[in-house]
Amino acid sequence: MTKPTEVDAEIKDILRKTPNEKWVELFKQRSDDFKKLARQIKEKLSLDDDRNKVVHNLTIFNSIQCEQLSEAMNRYVDEIAWRIRNLFELNLVLRYVLKPNHNLSNYINFGIQEELEFTKKALGEKKDFTNLHIASVQRRIIALEKELKDRNVSRRMSRLTIRDLAKEVGVEDEYKRFFDFISRYVHPSAWFVLGEPKETFSPDYRRFLIYKGLVYSLDSYKRIDDYSYSQYIKRHNRT
Repeated sequence: MTKPTEVDAEIKDILRKTPNEKWVELFKQRSDDFKKLARQIKEKLSLDDDRNKVVHNLTIFNSIQCEQLSEAMNRYVDEIAWRIRNLFELNLVLRYVLKPNHNLSNYINFGIQEELEFTKKALGEKKDFTNLHIASVQRRIIALEKELKDRNVSRRMSRLTIRDLAKEVGVEDEYKRFFDFISRYVHPSAWFVLGEPKETFSPDYRRFLIYKGLVYSLDSYKRIDDYSYSQYIKRHNRT
């Protein structure tokens, strides 16, 4: 398993060697690396397995965030912060579902319940939809309810918050130090709205955010790569 100190040292080395204008290329390459890894998972592992499927989807989402981050690199810092916040959350979810316990089923079951709840709420606004769309939503609700029944989920699960995930995977200190800071960019916080642009748009803050984006994306990549390799070896040895 990847050690945080190894990732941190590698990132600092990257930052020392990479001029500002190269960050766009760096995150584009990271996006391409995730795309390649997603293809390998799809080719070598069975996506009928719940964990393989979730890891595959997380790999794709990491690729999307890195690509969008590369496109946002020369724009406003809040756009950068938004993508890096997502990379942080994706890293937490990845760590959570890779733990060898009930976390994976909890995450999947919560996802099904979450979709069922907002789908039912959307259906309550029938005046905004065509009859064809209403029928489609109703069929989806029936399918979700059946899926929960098949998975023996009989009670409403508590919402998985980012704080919960961070605590579960042992990075609550990182959550406390970083998540509040980056969220002030993602939401129209008083600090961001009223602050001096030379402070809120500081190059130092931008560099710090990029550093964190590199940390989370590299850590996720290595964890996914380790997982896919170990699962491939297990599958190969069984055949």
